Amino acid sequence: MMLPTQLGAWRRSLQRLTAWNGAWKQNRGAVAADRCNDGVGADQN
Repeated sequence: MMLPTQLGAWRRSLQRLTAWNGAWKQNRGAVAADRCNDGVGADQN
């Protein structure tokens, strides 16, 4: 069984990972949109 402190730390790390993943996806989408607008790598989308 997990201790409350361990559970809290795990939850915080999960939130951090989720936020990082969301930011990465958002950034990746922006980069893809930039490439598409520039006409570079449009075939990759």
